[in-house]
Amino acid sequence: MSVPSKAKGIKAPLHVGAADAATEIFLVDAHFNRQDKAVGELRTAVTPGIYKLRFRAAQTLTDLLIEVPPAGGPPIKGPPVPFVTAMPLAHTAYPNPGHQQFVRDTTVNPGQLAPGAGCRLAVFVRDHTDQRSGLCWSGLGVHRLDGSLIADIAAGNQAPAKGIAALSLDLDPGTYRVRVSPIDAPAHELFVPLAKDWQTQVFTFSGEPSSQTPRQRTPRLTDASIRMARLGAAFDPGDNLLRLAELLRYGLESGRPILTEMALAEVLDSDGSHPMLDILTGHLLIRERPVKHRSVEQLIERVRRIIGDLPDITALLLRPGAGKPPQELRFQTPPLLRSSWDLIVAASRRRMGLVPPDSLTAQAGEGLVTHPLWLLNGHVDSSPKPAPDAMSFAEASRLLHRLIEIDPDRLDDKSLSDLKQVMAEASPLEQSLLNTTLLHRESPPADSKARFAYSVSKVLKQIPVPTYSITRSANRLKKKLGL
Repeated sequence: MSVPSKAKGIKAPLHVGAADAATEIFLVDAHFNRQDKAVGELRTAVTPGIYKLRFRAAQTLTDLLIEVPPAGGPPIKGPPVPFVTAMPLAHTAYPNPGHQQFVRDTTVNPGQLAPGAGCRLAVFVRDHTDQRSGLCWSGLGVHRLDGSLIADIAAGNQAPAKGIAALSLDLDPGTYRVRVSPIDAPAHELFVPLAKDWQTQVFTFSGEPSSQTPRQRTPRLTDASIRMARLGAAFDPGDNLLRLAELLRYGLESGRPILTEMALAEVLDSDGSHPMLDILTGHLLIRERPVKHRSVEQLIERVRRIIGDLPDITALLLRPGAGKPPQELRFQTPPLLRSSWDLIVAASRRRMGLVPPDSLTAQAGEGLVTHPLWLLNGHVDSSPKPAPDAMSFAEASRLLHRLIEIDPDRLDDKSLSDLKQVMAEASPLEQSLLNTTLLHRESPPADSKARFAYSVSKVLKQIPVPTYSITRSANRLKKKLGL
């Protein structure tokens, strides 16, 4: 559409609302130049003409061509973007009414197994392909903190013809390990907290069939979605707050700034019945807004009042600028979110006792799987136990300094062979310590003390694990290397 000469320079008002408060809006002109962008709602003024509106929810895009007349027009409402999520929500990529009913029935009926009482954990596996010819699922189990198996997905309700399975367990309150053990890849797990009178649901997609077990598939935890709700609260695929929580989950994972005042108001105006929504919002707030934002305190207080002290909400007490955390605060079990883990790690540098040396949190730090959102533990044989191999942080710092000073190029053949043997048998954290020290090559400042402080500090920043995890591994390396 060409613009009449008399209309040149005229600006017409444009008001666009997305279907969700966390959906991004991009305005592109006929020459493919971006004219404006916003999240949730766009109010702008443009030269009359033809434009493209692009709506992005999570990783999915939907485009809409519009005409802006000289006098403007009525507000434009964007369509719901069908983004990908393992939770079978309405207006997403794989809603599947059969899956929605299956999940709803599971959330309102008693658990399939009852090793405990007071709360429920349900793990769902969904197949979003059309290949549902009787393939079953295996390799996913729920474990106690000591690592003992409670139940495997094979003992759950499997409906391969419908492309869905569920393992629903009535359990005692506490933290449990949801573990995936693929045939051709290392095992990894999530630490899932359960609160009294609440249920937690973990939604996953099916993985591809293994060449060794072509009739079975292993679920994927990397793209998991999590819902927390009161016992008896049925899953509602049309719940707008669940959809908002999923979009905020993607925002936290991708690093994209999507938490607008509109989205925040929607969260704060809710009744607190979606703890995961509050937790995700709190972590987005401290990433995207000033650390003293009052809303963080509101969210912390609401979650703690309604559901209790979950590690991921308690971790927000450690945010920068929040002051000293309570002296009695301890993280015996790991959190769900990687952002919670990063807060705990940073605080443990200042107060080692936040993560006790005999805790599962300290031991989980020795084998983490890299993931931007979830804290995935690859050290699945760890369990809470005494830590006689811990050393003081000062001793660990001196050992790291000694390793930094070693020049591998000057080692004799035997020493080099011994070092390679230690590397081959070392845990992932021990390997990281060796790599970041032996390969650390900085030009030393004139002051050797400054070099020491700078080098050790840099090593610690590169290894995101609690301080006691580092001291335990450092002590083991000291023995293995004979230092």
